[in-house]
Amino acid sequence: MNKRGFTLLELLISITMLALIAGIMGWTLKAAHRTLDKGERKISYLEREKISFSLIESQILSLFRYQYDDDGQKKLFFSGSKDNLMFTSNFSLWRGARGNTFVTYEIQSNEGDKSFLKITEQTIGLQEKNETILLNECNNISFEYFLKNAVEEGKWVTSWPEDEKGLPDKIKISIACGVKKLALTLRPPVGEKKI
Repeated sequence: MNKRGFTLLELLISITMLALIAGIMGWTLKAAHRTLDKGERKISYLEREKISFSLIESQILSLFRYQYDDDGQKKLFFSGSKDNLMFTSNFSLWRGARGNTFVTYEIQSNEGDKSFLKITEQTIGLQEKNETILLNECNNISFEYFLKNAVEEGKWVTSWPEDEKGLPDKIKISIACGVKKLALTLRPPVGEKKI
């Protein structure tokens, strides 16, 4: 009976096989961790996107016609361009449905040429301003306004005319993030409120 044990070659083959199995398991665990992390980031982004759309919708649907006196001339507090929207709303991101606020949405770009949507709010009559970023790392974000008057048929414009006395019939926010393209079209109320 031969009780000599393992040869050096058998031992080297066993150690190599164990190292190979450990390497494969480590690589698999690392890939699983990356996939899990990527999934969590995607879920977080989708939740932020859903909340952002809900907040934007609430603010624009609470938009009201606010006129102010400028040297004896009544002016409408509403301004809109492709990358900027300014209006008054009954809904605040920070206070909910309490109080009237001046709202400014501004589309800006970061160093990597990605767009983000920044919101600034100021309660009417107060100096304090709040600001935050709602959507970020998007390829493109833009605003459009549906101009409808008695003279001509309605059309989409990228800049709201300064001499226009009314509010847009509809406001569209187009967002392109990655391969996903979304358009949120909202119809603001037409009521008038003077403060």
